[in-house]
Amino acid sequence: MLQPDSSGPVDPEDRKIIEQLAKLQDMYTQIGDLRSLLPEKLINPARVALDNPGDYEPERLAAYLQTAALAGSRDLERFKKDWHSDDVRELWQTVNANDSPQGGDAWAFDYASLLRDAAANEETSISTHKEAIHDFQPQSDAEIAKTVDDFRARHPELKIDVSEEASLLPIDIGVSRFDFRVEKKQSSGVTTYDVIDKSGAAASGVYDMGADVLQSIRESKERDRLETLLEMIYSYHDITARPCDKCGKLFDTKKLKLPVIRQVNPLTQGEQHPQFLALHRVCV
Repeated sequence: MLQPDSSGPVDPEDRKIIEQLAKLQDMYTQIGDLRSLLPEKLINPARVALDNPGDYEPERLAAYLQTAALAGSRDLERFKKDWHSDDVRELWQTVNANDSPQGGDAWAFDYASLLRDAAANEETSISTHKEAIHDFQPQSDAEIAKTVDDFRARHPELKIDVSEEASLLPIDIGVSRFDFRVEKKQSSGVTTYDVIDKSGAAASGVYDMGADVLQSIRESKERDRLETLLEMIYSYHDITARPCDKCGKLFDTKKLKLPVIRQVNPLTQGEQHPQFLALHRVCV
């Protein structure tokens, strides 16, 4: 069983090897997900629908299978990119050049969790420094416009409407079944960003997934950076097909809800366009 964390911070001399182990562990998880793509996400849903034709609308089934197939294709491309990366080539060279004893449990620790905890400890230790950084000069309209334009160029498949203001904000983003608006706000000379849901309220008594997603976005500490906020919104494009990165299931076992929480993947921490982990609320 994976140990979720360690009792102390990661030593700087050990950080590189922990990052490498986390990379391999992430690829190990990717392999498991790819193995389940055909039987669990494509073949079984289609077989169940064929056995119970009256319970499934063809359009919804087709949309689900298309989403699952596209998500699986992206996961496969991501794995191939990781597999052929310089970091992994270097890792395999190191492994092949040394005697590596085999244990009964390949992953005694959850190394990604270890990195997250280490990052949290480091953030606490430099909180004063982060407060000083928070007082940096806000982005100019031109800088915000460039951020928005870069985001549109990276994700041409999204439905994106921008305003005619110099900064291009507010911006309306249609992702999956959601319609979000990102607005710029000024408070005491500090620029912040807010997200609202334009999809409309759910019917009475019906679970409002949009509200759940919106709550997750607003609770995230990452939303103060426009680049990261936009990428977080984009990370919900495959929400109906992407399982939780912790438990590996699409729906949690307690409330049967999708993984709506998004946390920056520690392997991409600090990057301009980070990737996000998907987690159930009960798995955080």
